[in-house]
Amino acid sequence: MTPDAGILTTLLRSFGDAFVNGLGFIHGDAKWLLGILMVIDLVLAVVLNLSDGDHMKTLIAKILKYGFFIWLVMDYRNLTNVVLNTFQAVGLKAGGGAISASLLTDPSEIATYGIWVTEPIFQFIDNLGAIDVLKNLHKIMFTGFTGLIIILCFFIIGIQIFITYLEFYLVATLALILLPFGVNRRTAFLGEKAIGAVLSFGIKLMVLAFIAAVAIPLVKTWSIPVDPTNEQIFCLLLGSMALTFLSWHAPTMAAGLLSGHPTLTAGTAAGTVVAGGWAAATLGGAAIKAGHGATMAAVSGGSQVAGAYKEGGMGGVARLGRSYLSEGSQKITDPFVSSFDSGRKVASMSGDSGGTTGGGSTAQGAGSGDSFSHMDYAAIRKRLRYVPNSVPPSETRKGGSARPDLEGGDKS
Repeated sequence: MTPDAGILTTLLRSFGDAFVNGLGFIHGDAKWLLGILMVIDLVLAVVLNLSDGDHMKTLIAKILKYGFFIWLVMDYRNLTNVVLNTFQAVGLKAGGGAISASLLTDPSEIATYGIWVTEPIFQFIDNLGAIDVLKNLHKIMFTGFTGLIIILCFFIIGIQIFITYLEFYLVATLALILLPFGVNRRTAFLGEKAIGAVLSFGIKLMVLAFIAAVAIPLVKTWSIPVDPTNEQIFCLLLGSMALTFLSWHAPTMAAGLLSGHPTLTAGTAAGTVVAGGWAAATLGGAAIKAGHGATMAAVSGGSQVAGAYKEGGMGGVARLGRSYLSEGSQKITDPFVSSFDSGRKVASMSGDSGGTTGGGSTAQGAGSGDSFSHMDYAAIRKRLRYVPNSVPPSETRKGGSARPDLEGGDKS
């Protein structure tokens, strides 16, 4: 598959199909697990409540609980679709109903709004002539970089919508296998967490649908002239970053809706703006530095080739290439040559010390070159004496103990 503008929508539909198929794959396992846990829970309830006189009350409570979880497991696919469609419809309706559910489920279309909004900026750059490019180079760099940031903002909005739907599909699919654990009091937390996760992601989708329903009609009204001013480009960037900020913090707002605490503050907005500005400045500086380095390298290389061709034609160019090749090979082989020379010097120094330490070629080794030939092992052996009360090695054949005589006397 060749990637195109609808890649996010294609991925989302693929995961939607996997959601439907995944529920079918694990539905049988969920039913089997539910039956096993129901039997275990019923047996434990009967055994632990034998002394209770009102068994009918316990039986009715168990029947109601089992019936509720049987209904959840058996009709789980329809229930998840109801949750998804309901929260989505509520968010769109609260936002004014200006967009349809089909547009919300098409994140690629939302992401391409950034390309549509910035089209006049890039048309302005394309229509400049060679002389105008040199005169307006700073404006071209500024408008082009700003246009890329605006496109990135809308890409982030589309990715956020894609991730929200994807999270719902993943959680809803895998939560099915955890629902049967809710029938037992000691494992009920697993089933409760699964139900809560599905509902919380549904609320997150509702918040994001509300933001999209309000923002997309406003984006459609944005338009800038063919020759935009810096103020118009800045205002377009500001609006794009504001919408990106709202969509990025949709999960936080959904959590605040559940917990009852405010989540969007001036500090949060300032932190997001500072982080975004720092990232943009870093990327821009790196791009400008890399472009400057590449330009200077190209100019330098081109001037050298032109000079070589002027002096000697193609032969001069060939000689220039050979010089660069020999210089590169020399840089590669220099470390090995220096290492070899260092080893040779160390070996020669060792040989010289072995021949001169013993007093020339005729003393202690006759100049054999062995660095240890000057040692007098007989003298060293005389300096060792046995510790008193130790057993000599000749009697036990297990060795003895000795210590050096530092005074140099012959105690043998």
